[in-house]
Amino acid sequence: MILRRLIGIAFIFVLGIGVGGLMLRAAGVAPVSPTEAQRRALHLLDQQPVVISIGDNRIVEAVKKIAPAVVNIDTMGRVKTENDPITPVIMDQEVHGKGSGVILTQDGYIVTTAM
Repeated sequence: MILRRLIGIAFIFVLGIGVGGLMLRAAGVAPVSPTEAQRRALHLLDQQPVVISIGDNRIVEAVKKIAPAVVNIDTMGRVKTENDPITPVIMDQEVHGKGSGVILTQDGYIVTTAM
């Protein structure tokens, strides 16, 4: 049973290599020498980076409009807990929270994810 499975896996692997090689040959991709590969890589590195203008992007425009209303919230509080009901030890513990939100109304009502 294990031998049959291994033979099946090997067959699929060899078939994949063969199909991949045929696809590369059909696409006109030929192997190049290490010198040619280095020359091509250096040519790409010598080119100036392409600067893409964002232009008229709806998402960028929406972010520009909403950004002033986005808030970041950091909270800190203290909690007193009892450790053991038999010998009550009161522990004073500091808890922190983080969240974000947006100002929803003119008077400062914030909808937030802070917990």
